[in-house]
Amino acid sequence: MPGARKAVRDLQRDMPHVTETRVHPMFVDMTSFTSITKFVTDFSALSLPLHGLVNAAGEAMGPAGRGADGKMPSHTLVTNYYGPFYLTHLLLQHLTTSAPARIVNFCSALGEFMGKVDWNDLRGEKLVDSDPLAAYNASKRMLSMMTKEMAVRCKGTGVDVFAVHPGFAATNLWHKSLRCYPAARAFNVAEEWFAQHPFYGALPALYALSEPHLQGRSGLYIGPPEMFPLMFHTRVGDYWRGESRDEAACTRLYDLTVQIVAHTVSDGLQ
Repeated sequence: MPGARKAVRDLQRDMPHVTETRVHPMFVDMTSFTSITKFVTDFSALSLPLHGLVNAAGEAMGPAGRGADGKMPSHTLVTNYYGPFYLTHLLLQHLTTSAPARIVNFCSALGEFMGKVDWNDLRGEKLVDSDPLAAYNASKRMLSMMTKEMAVRCKGTGVDVFAVHPGFAATNLWHKSLRCYPAARAFNVAEEWFAQHPFYGALPALYALSEPHLQGRSGLYIGPPEMFPLMFHTRVGDYWRGESRDEAACTRLYDLTVQIVAHTVSDGLQ
């Protein structure tokens, strides 16, 4: 929460008309289904409309092991995929009631090029002991596929769903990776020297969330179009390659994800 409170203070400094009653930080642990459920309950109690949901939580080469409540085996997979899926599912009625509304999911160029879905291990049991970057890539591939399918299922509800990727931006993603992994150290050095400012990394999400001309154009993929340099520009287009373009695969993954999450939280999903 310290980071959220600092963000509120920064907003109030830069935009004096913003008051504490208009910006309300709330805590949620995306690795814990229990925390996500509590967050949605607390948000519902505020009786506020919900016109935009941005799933920006992400982890790369982080701690091995389970999520905070121990219900999912891969910390990275629940942070990047199952947590955002569950949160979005629980908030979908709020978004529909508040329509027009938008869902924006932060995907990844690495995931688009290198992510692989293991249909025999969707919970990520094997990812715990595999290459730590493989867990990140798989989670982001799954997120882009889920986003594509959710756009189809939300058609006609007034809720548009977009995938975005920030390009190579100097966020805290690699700074918070475990330095015991050589790839984490390499990405951290590259980020220090070559990455663009986080402001530019945020532009695709801000565009997806607020551009009027995107109303009704659900299912688009927004961000830098090339693998390199992955910065300084944004385009609106389709998913890049592989299973993210396979409608049957996206539908299959979505349905299986519903089953996995319903079984995990024990009370089911509709």
